[in-house]
This record gives sequence, C-alpha cells and structure tokens, in this order.
Amino acid sequence: MRIWAFRPRCHEGRDVGRLLLEKAERHLFAKLDKIWLETEICSRAYAFYKRAGWLPIEKQDRGLMKFVKARFVENEL
Repeated sequence: MRIWAFRPRCHEGRDVGRLLLEKAERHLFAKLDKIWLETEICSRAYAFYKRAGWLPIEKQDRGLMKFVKARFVENEL
C-alpha cells in the first residue's frame, strides 16, 4: 500500500502535517504492525518524522532515508 502526502508550505505551523500523519498512522496500524517511509535526508520532512517518533534505519539511493515505525501495543510491556 502506498500513500503519498504533501503539505503546502502555506499550512506550516498549523499542525496540518502532524494531524495528517497521525491519521495515516492510525489507518495503517489497523492493518500492519510495522510501517515505513522514505524522505530526503536534507529536507525539513526528515526532522519532522524524527520528532514524530519515526526511526531512520537505512540510507537509500538518491539521498533518501528509510524510516520505520512500529505499532505500540500496551500488553507487550
């Protein structure tokens, strides 16, 4: 499953990106235990995903970084 999401710069600082990301995560975690994405290493998105709890795991071709995030399950503690 692929989801492409872009937020116009005019919406910066309004939590639109964070809200869209949280909604996408909820949708994907309803079906999957682990999800991943790629973004440019030298982009603002790179820092955005790190702040949102995504883990950078592998540098890809073309200056991209692969991030992964696992679904949190309270019973696993």
